[in-house]
Amino acid sequence: MEKLYLSKVANWVGGVLHGTDCELFSVSTDTRTIEAGSLFIPLKGDRFNGHSFIGEAVEKGAAAFFSEESNIETTVPYVVVLDTNQALLTLAERYKAQFPVKTVGITGSVGKTTTKEMTASVLSQKYKTLKTEGNFNNLIGLPLTVIKLDQSYEATVLEMGMSNFGEISQLTKVAKPDIAVITAVGVAHIEFLGSREGILKAKLEILEGLKEGGSAVLNGDEPLLYRLKGTLPQNTVYYGWGNPECDITAFDIDETSTGLSFTVKANELEFRVNLNVPGMHNVNNALAAVACGLHFGLSTEEIQEGLLSFRNVGMRQNIYQKNGFTIIEDCYNASPDSVIAALGVLKNIETDGRRFSILGGMRELGDYAKKGHIDCGAVSAGIADFLYVFGENAEFYVEGAKKAGMDKSHIRCFNTKNDLAEDLIQTARPGDVLLFKGSRAMKMEEVPKLIFGEKTNEI
Repeated sequence: MEKLYLSKVANWVGGVLHGTDCELFSVSTDTRTIEAGSLFIPLKGDRFNGHSFIGEAVEKGAAAFFSEESNIETTVPYVVVLDTNQALLTLAERYKAQFPVKTVGITGSVGKTTTKEMTASVLSQKYKTLKTEGNFNNLIGLPLTVIKLDQSYEATVLEMGMSNFGEISQLTKVAKPDIAVITAVGVAHIEFLGSREGILKAKLEILEGLKEGGSAVLNGDEPLLYRLKGTLPQNTVYYGWGNPECDITAFDIDETSTGLSFTVKANELEFRVNLNVPGMHNVNNALAAVACGLHFGLSTEEIQEGLLSFRNVGMRQNIYQKNGFTIIEDCYNASPDSVIAALGVLKNIETDGRRFSILGGMRELGDYAKKGHIDCGAVSAGIADFLYVFGENAEFYVEGAKKAGMDKSHIRCFNTKNDLAEDLIQTARPGDVLLFKGSRAMKMEEVPKLIFGEKTNEI
């Protein structure tokens, strides 16, 4: 973050400064990250009020703070604002406007984090690039990411998550992207958005902040997105390997258990790309990154190197060997689309052993929950030798697998992860491949820890 003065910040957010002006060197919404010179912004939610921590923030070195209350007894200056949550967004919007960085905004029901990482890996071959870290893709995380910009950065890649209407609209106004990428329109959060058409509407909010002359980069293999061709006022680039009409396509795709290789065709360009991650869904993630690289003038060699350098982060499709087993740990989140994509990776892992699909329940599917779980259970039946399930709606995985003809003795439903792990210890053997997948709340990454006797938080 570039040094700021509190008086300037107060002007940006339309607040009233109480006390003397001071220098600011960082912004925090969490007292655990306060450092000397921080501006503390106490946010408010349904179950918390950050104003309770103002005193602690000052004790830890905060130079100033925002507040929705006035007449506060304190030793540091503060700015009174109408709404601290909105003030954070406004501060980030005004702060980012100071920097002429090339900006990519990315949203989608599935694939947005991997696409973000691939795009950042590509752009960093030519430009110093700031990217969203971890789950900082919401109304708090994205503004805090933007505020990390300084004059040394030349590009930024910002992921935008959401669970309801209006959230991406607020995020894109902060980001003001040159490129807006929509990776997919699945059924994640359908409980709140009503239908896939509702999800599409929410994702399209990203275009509201697109800079004049910017481009929408859309997945042309997604029918709901492709049917918009010719209807959007923005310049539109479609990518996809299943739709030959896309502007950027892939062919001659070779997939192994450890990676992918394919040829990209973009207008007159043709070049080969290699990825160190498996899964056909990653072809489209890479094509979106290619579109962004070409937009910002990268050479084909720079794009190739950026994609080859990409590595998955966190608990997304982490594939490793342990005690003779091949483990696919993909436990960050789950929707029907991402579960089916993960099962595709399980299918293509080379093994002389057996394949285990170990699935936790999926959340926020509303009325689609039963069908979504049944569909994934049916797909599991065609790929896995064993299906182990746990959590809310897990019985529908079982129903789908049985209907698809899976051996009933190979389908097992558990009430606890301890019981699931104990059964796996007895049944699985070295040489087998184990896929762990489930919504974040399921914490399916605890199961391999239980199997291998590692420390967990599981009770």
